[in-house]
Amino acid sequence: MLHLIYENQESIGFYLLPPSKIEKYFALTSLPESKQTPYIPPRIWKYQITRLKEFIDDYHTAKAGINGLYKECLDLYLEHYKTWEFAFAPNRARKRRNTPFDHPRGGVRFDDLARKHGVEQILQKWLYGSGASLMGPGKGVTGLTRYLGMASRLGIAYILNFTTMRIDEAWSLRRDCLKKEMDPVFGEFWMLAGETTKLFRDSDARWITSPTVEPAIQMMVEVSLLRESAAKVNPNVLGDLDVGRGHYLILRSFEPWASPVGKTLSALVHYDSYASLSWYYPQLFDKDQLRLTADDISVARLITPTLDDEKYKINEPWLFAWHQLRRTGAVNMQASGLVSLSSLQYAMKHQSRFQSLYYAQGFSKIIFNEESRNEHIKAAYETRSIKLMELADKRFTSPYGDGRRNTLIAPITSSDRKKLLDAAKKGTIVFREVLLGVCLNKEHCTKGGIDNIVYCGGGHGKGACADLLFDKAKLIPVMQLKAETELLLESAQNPSPYHT
Repeated sequence: MLHLIYENQESIGFYLLPPSKIEKYFALTSLPESKQTPYIPPRIWKYQITRLKEFIDDYHTAKAGINGLYKECLDLYLEHYKTWEFAFAPNRARKRRNTPFDHPRGGVRFDDLARKHGVEQILQKWLYGSGASLMGPGKGVTGLTRYLGMASRLGIAYILNFTTMRIDEAWSLRRDCLKKEMDPVFGEFWMLAGETTKLFRDSDARWITSPTVEPAIQMMVEVSLLRESAAKVNPNVLGDLDVGRGHYLILRSFEPWASPVGKTLSALVHYDSYASLSWYYPQLFDKDQLRLTADDISVARLITPTLDDEKYKINEPWLFAWHQLRRTGAVNMQASGLVSLSSLQYAMKHQSRFQSLYYAQGFSKIIFNEESRNEHIKAAYETRSIKLMELADKRFTSPYGDGRRNTLIAPITSSDRKKLLDAAKKGTIVFREVLLGVCLNKEHCTKGGIDNIVYCGGGHGKGACADLLFDKAKLIPVMQLKAETELLLESAQNPSPYHT
């Protein structure tokens, strides 16, 4: 709230505290360390999001076949039992005890049907392992229901990676939740709209997201529609199909080959833990990829100093939880350099930009979720510690030699991680990212460094800034900028400003 007041001081005519004082207040009012949510190490975060995206991409490749397979299975049940009442009846109440997939008694082989629709390999890959049989105890047509449930749950996991939503908020999203808006100043942005639960509209159920969630939501909508098609012919489902609002993104299984239920379409299925997805779907994650390395532990403890040493050990798999995605996502928005996969890095930067504009600066008239805005602002302060730790790396150099560099980073190298995190929150160690690297000047600088490098690097007839640390990682972007500038100068004509 203090941050929001400061950002809107021009429109309301006052502010209570400047950012430096907010940081100090934040340090004093932080939650007890025992309540800190673990931050997922970047390598593991990238692995899990890559696997989720791989599943989503595979689904869209095979969705026509999945749709056709599902509908043919429904048709086979109607053909076999003659009426929907018997098709959906408990086994003891059916006139025929065998099912249309009872192969030893003349039924259809499910693997033949899956092969016919071109989805055998997709089902094998995600349910049992490549090349494994689709037939056997616990398999067959029930595998199709299992796959659809997997699609719904993995879709939710993907959404949570690109929002700061809580699991119960994401779980109650409806099919029309994804919105694309056009801001007159900042252009196109995406958001998820949920149901407002508060009496007063001080915090609406809207969350900034990335366009990368669109395929995940499309997948979930299509699965939801398939299950609704079974519910419409299921006589045990209560008739609330014409409700004014769209149905939930996640529907329970209503297929006649699934466990019989008498629930309505408006009833939400209970959500499971994120950790349980690895147990239910063992092909989802490679356990060895989730094993913690020393570097993983180091980064995780940097953000979460009180990381549980008993739960998170080197060479042990990371233990996932839904709320970790919320915190990790908020931190990664502020430190997207941790995410090395280019497409995901773009999505993070895209989301970070609009979270900053809308959650923090309040440019939009739309009222967004207050808790998500607070999570975003808190992460902005917390991630200072990440960037401060990086300054001790040898890639940072001073134009005045190692002596000056050592003087500048002395407060950092002499602090342990916990003290450094506290310093980052309080603002006692100040830095600004500039084109050439990092500026450690604690005072206000009128020379820029964001849109030019003349005064920072010493191109104005004087020496370079004494508070500057060059970042070798920025060499290529600076060289690209130099080349682009030279091209502009070569092609510039009078009276262009570039000509002078």
